[in-house]
Amino acid sequence: MNSQDNGQRTVLPTPDQRRTGLVTYDAKDPDTKFPPIAQLRPPQGAPNVLIVGDSFTGHLRPFFDATFQSVTVTFNTGQFPLEEIRQQRPALVVYETAERFLGHR
Repeated sequence: MNSQDNGQRTVLPTPDQRRTGLVTYDAKDPDTKFPPIAQLRPPQGAPNVLIVGDSFTGHLRPFFDATFQSVTVTFNTGQFPLEEIRQQRPALVVYETAERFLGHR
C-alpha cells in the first residue's frame, strides 16, 4: 500500500469506520458533522486491468479502482476483444458475463 493509503483492503468491502463523539442524524442540526469520505487509491506499482462486462460491471468498479492502477471497461458484445487486449496489454482481463449466456442447457 502507498503512503496515502491508511486502510487495509485484505477484506472487501472494507469495514465501516467507527465514529466517535456526538452522532446526530438530523441534517438541519448545525452540530451534525460527517467525516470526509476518503478515496482509496491503488497501491504503488499496481497492475492494470481490462474488464469485459455487462451492466453489472458498474457495481464492481469501485473495487477495481481501489485495486488497479488503470481500469478499462468495455461492454461485452459476445466477441472476445482480442484486438483491444493486444493494444492495451493489461496485466489482467476480467470477463464478466451472466450465466444465461454461457451456452449450456
